[in-house]
Amino acid sequence: MALVSSRLLTFSLPEDRAIGPIARLYDELTQRSLEQEIAAADRDPVTGVLRGAEPFHYPGGPHGVVLVHGFSNTPGDTRPLGARLAAQGFTVHGVLLPGHGRTPRDLERSTWEDWFCEVEYAVERLGRDCARVSVVGFSTGGLLALHLAATRPAARPLHRLVCLSPFLALRRRWFYVLPPERFFALGRGRIRYVRKPRPGNINDPDVRRTYLSYRHIPLKAVASALECIDRVRAELPAVRSPILLMHSRGDQTCAPEGTQEVYDRVASAEKKLVFVERSNHVITLDYDRPRVEEEVLRWLGEDR
Repeated sequence: MALVSSRLLTFSLPEDRAIGPIARLYDELTQRSLEQEIAAADRDPVTGVLRGAEPFHYPGGPHGVVLVHGFSNTPGDTRPLGARLAAQGFTVHGVLLPGHGRTPRDLERSTWEDWFCEVEYAVERLGRDCARVSVVGFSTGGLLALHLAATRPAARPLHRLVCLSPFLALRRRWFYVLPPERFFALGRGRIRYVRKPRPGNINDPDVRRTYLSYRHIPLKAVASALECIDRVRAELPAVRSPILLMHSRGDQTCAPEGTQEVYDRVASAEKKLVFVERSNHVITLDYDRPRVEEEVLRWLGEDR
């Protein structure tokens, strides 16, 4: 029941007595480890951007592609895919979303509207040089791409759309005490950050070892991302661009049922849904990366 709303939960918890003291202790410990993360990070002294988190641009032909990374992550999510596309003659731009690639404190000060403006600007900028512009979004990047496709003027639609592990529903597992949305709601006002147990949900240990992502996630930014989900879910019938959707059945971050919902509800006349089996959430870098890249290349090159 991955898509059941947390609003359906009718029970209440003794929040002040049971959660308050635990939350204060957790928040204190997390703030300390956050400072350690910020101090230890290798970043450009001028821009403040983490080494390896820079946006990228590959000039090429008349078909431009904007690549959008995931929440709390960096353009490294899509950089290898961008290089493959560039090698095939596409003009490619990988955005760095506001609040990302610097410190978790920067992410806390940003909203999904800020992230979306960066994507929209990148599409407009690429459209000045390219006759056609497509968007490939990973995770929250896929959510932003869907919002763009739904709100784009009819006279200037996206040429093609790709959503990889789109963030439409959080994965819920049997041992969770509360649905994730309920946990975030209870934590807001008590806890500013949660610490991820590892940088990214990736099955390949070699890739996971070098993966660049914030370890501390601000709940304020999570709440903003959840607001974006509500907005996009209502807009799905307005999406008409040809769309490729890919998701791993083993994704431990975003539920595959959310991607199925997108496929079922968009109005696109041309759409394709592909499930892979060997990866976790970051399918652009995990064991299914070759399959993902081939599917995206084929989809974007259909009528190039």
